[in-house]
Amino acid sequence: MAITENILVTGGSGTVGRAVVQALRDTGRAPIIASRDGSRVDEVQFNFLDRASWDLALSGVTRLFLLRPPQITDIDNTLGPFVRIARSMGVEHIVFLSVAGAEDFPLLPHAKVERYLAETSGWTILRPGFFAQNMETAYTEDIRFDN
Repeated sequence: MAITENILVTGGSGTVGRAVVQALRDTGRAPIIASRDGSRVDEVQFNFLDRASWDLALSGVTRLFLLRPPQITDIDNTLGPFVRIARSMGVEHIVFLSVAGAEDFPLLPHAKVERYLAETSGWTILRPGFFAQNMETAYTEDIRFDN
């Protein structure tokens, strides 16, 4: 039996997002993937830089997995307002993938998102220290050739 809950996963086609989507599916949920093209049946067109896409993506959503795209640093004009609009549209809980140490470095974009969340209730902040997949992506050449 599927659980009827509208969960939007930003970054749902990326490495972390795909794992979140699969974990939700494994528990009987059917998450909605926020993607730039929104071409698949389980996707909705969404872009943090296009406010016109926000309302459709958030329509009927009660839970949100929020991931900051690395290229977005202007939190005050993107993720901050997105969090506020999500709350105004009925999102009850937001899980944000932050970074270790964000609480100690207020200039980090992740820390700014955390401050926007702190203005509300119903949130979870995840602060991973490292991702194992970095070993096969970002550090492959260093590992292979550094003696």
